[in-house]
Amino acid sequence: EEERRAVRQALVDEMEAQAHREESLRAAAPQREAQQLEEALARVRLEAAEARSAAAAAMAEEAAARSEADEARSEAEAARAREVAARGREEAAGHEAAEARARQGAAMAREEALVRQLAALARPATSPPGPLHASTAGSDRPFHATLSDSDAAAPGVVSCRATTLVQKVAVIREHLGLEPDSSLPAAVAAANERAGLAAEGGLLQQVDRLMALLFDGST
Repeated sequence: EEERRAVRQALVDEMEAQAHREESLRAAAPQREAQQLEEALARVRLEAAEARSAAAAAMAEEAAARSEADEARSEAEAARAREVAARGREEAAGHEAAEARARQGAAMAREEALVRQLAALARPATSPPGPLHASTAGSDRPFHATLSDSDAAAPGVVSCRATTLVQKVAVIREHLGLEPDSSLPAAVAAANERAGLAAEGGLLQQVDRLMALLFDGST
């Protein structure tokens, strides 16, 4: 009987101990869960902070890239503006050059017309005898002068008597022995080459330089 009571008491003790353990486990479970929740919350907060930091870095990189893109666009626009301005200046220079060439051509045409008019005025229908006049009357050949022996010996007298462009060219032809049938521009060009002068300026200026070189120094 005592043994049965001892066995029953042992079972009761074991059951009570098991109940105490279960109660302790039930009491400790909320604490463990709370601790686990706190640890999980801490991990989530850390991950969130890292994500915010990464997002801020990405936003900073995006802002820098946008700034670089804006600068590149500004530089491209400035380059296009400079290119347009350069094209405008180029076109303006081309127009000015074309206008200058047109004015030069018109001036040369007017000069040639004036030379022809002077030649026509200086070519009389009948040529009286004497120096600085055509040798044949009504001739279609270009004007050239004949020099007397006294005029040939006095170049200063010849240059003083030559007043028109045609007369001056005739004197220069005779003095340099040029072709008498050549046109005025051809005669002046040949005289410049013979005298070693550059063909600068109009025909009048070139003829005056030739007269000064050939005759003024002889007086």
